[in-house]
Amino acid sequence: MAADAKNRETVRDALTALFSAAFTAGTVVQAVYGYKKGTFTESPVLLVTSAGSDRKRRGLSDTKYRNPFYFDLMTFVAEADAAAGWTEQEVEDRLDLIDKMIADVIADNRNTANWHSLDFDDTPTQILPAVVGGNPYQLEITRIVAEVFDV
Repeated sequence: MAADAKNRETVRDALTALFSAAFTAGTVVQAVYGYKKGTFTESPVLLVTSAGSDRKRRGLSDTKYRNPFYFDLMTFVAEADAAAGWTEQEVEDRLDLIDKMIADVIADNRNTANWHSLDFDDTPTQILPAVVGGNPYQLEITRIVAEVFDV
């Protein structure tokens, strides 16, 4: 029997579609990208990026894996801009809202046709300053894990 390990890209694409549907429909973010985008001007933006794998042999099989796939959800919110009427409080409020919505999406989609489980990694989120395309942002990185079994 030939090996046919699951492709992490398939899961990343499904996560991108899931977060895009949940977030852009309510205008919580202006864009969701399923890759590390080098530059953008929108705000807020969510990137769904691959963050590694930890494949484990599944049972006694030599060709099947239990595949924990890790992803970073990178939330970019533009820094306050008085001229645009965007305050420091609104920056914090939007980061908090997106964090809550990520938790809701994960809770509502723990087990789907695309993965056997979806959850947060044990890593706490981090909020850091970032510059993209010369524009200052607050960046929150949330690590999640989707587990997929080879069949």
